[in-house]
Amino acid sequence: MSQHLNNPSQRLDVVDALRGFALLGILLVHINHWYAAGPLPDMAHQIKSMAPADTVRPFVFTEFFNSCFITSKFYPLFTSIFGFSFYLQKVGFWKKSLNIELHFLRRALVLFLFGFLHQLLWMGDILMVYAILMVPLLFLRRLNTRMLFLVGIVLLFNIPGMLYELYQISQGVRHNLEEEKLAMNFFYVISEGKLSDIVYFDYYILAGKVKYQILTGRLFLTLGFFMMGIVAGRKCWIQQLINSKTKVYYVFVGAFLGLIALQLLSNYLNYDDMTTSKHEVIIGNLIMVFQTIGSVAFYSTFIIVFSRIAALGSLFGAIATLGRMALTAYVMQTAIGLLLFYHIGFGLFMKTSQLMNIAMGVGIYAVQLVLAQLWFKYFNYGPMEWLLRGGTFLSFQPLLKAKSK
Repeated sequence: MSQHLNNPSQRLDVVDALRGFALLGILLVHINHWYAAGPLPDMAHQIKSMAPADTVRPFVFTEFFNSCFITSKFYPLFTSIFGFSFYLQKVGFWKKSLNIELHFLRRALVLFLFGFLHQLLWMGDILMVYAILMVPLLFLRRLNTRMLFLVGIVLLFNIPGMLYELYQISQGVRHNLEEEKLAMNFFYVISEGKLSDIVYFDYYILAGKVKYQILTGRLFLTLGFFMMGIVAGRKCWIQQLINSKTKVYYVFVGAFLGLIALQLLSNYLNYDDMTTSKHEVIIGNLIMVFQTIGSVAFYSTFIIVFSRIAALGSLFGAIATLGRMALTAYVMQTAIGLLLFYHIGFGLFMKTSQLMNIAMGVGIYAVQLVLAQLWFKYFNYGPMEWLLRGGTFLSFQPLLKAKSK
């Protein structure tokens, strides 16, 4: 692998590798909690406390590591890269003299359909949210870079979500019986439900999911990272870090130490999610904001540093290859998670330890790396990427690679 990665194709390799690496984190986050991407009842947390991993003290370190580097740390990276890719696609449409709005709306529609079908199987789907936010992003992209940056930063501070939490406190409502009932239903779906139960529940929860995204501010947070990805594209931040000799290392080490310091501070303050203190809510939200921003900086520079290690060039290439079919890999991970943990499959929900889940996640990711390498020997695109591209341009490129003569 080249020392400085100066040409455009190598820069795209870094972007693909960032996307591919984010898939590992997303998989570990979900598999860590048995692919339960929704609320669980109080009794489930009591069962969890008796799981094998929680009976061993060394797993305190595992919890710290998860909180510091995994939980809620990879979706910001994945989302930022989505915004960066949005910028690259816009440039590509412009160079081809294509109607930018029309092509993005088609792309958003196909992605929404993918997300809707994915949502019916798993309530943790994020594709629908991405598709919906592509519409306002078409208008926001017209802002100049400074204004785009300022609006993005405001959204990253999740002021709507913080105000909603403060409102809940003022009303004396932080947890209600309706939420507990929903959590009980979700627990049943995972542990005993049939496929029809899963589909019905995930469809039923859809309106509540949209409401949750808005009230908690997660929708605005996602849009903020989209916008920062566009800013990164305009300002060539990734290219600058790739081409820098020392700056990338300073950012990498600084972000690493910053994440550890913020998690130590969070553990020291030990604020509960159900706190009724307004200042605790404000401080907790600020810590979370800086953690998410720090995680994007840390993992972005990690991949760039990783790309410079010649001995790991093959592994870097494999991660980048998986990133080229990130949409397919993401949905594949869901299918595997449902098969492993839900009642429709092996039913391992809450029967495996945290360490076992992480080990399985790393194994699944390794298999995906190999499968991606094999896939692209014979095909030009991942299957879902091929459909998304075809829907965007209303014409399908050859999926199979032409045989060399």
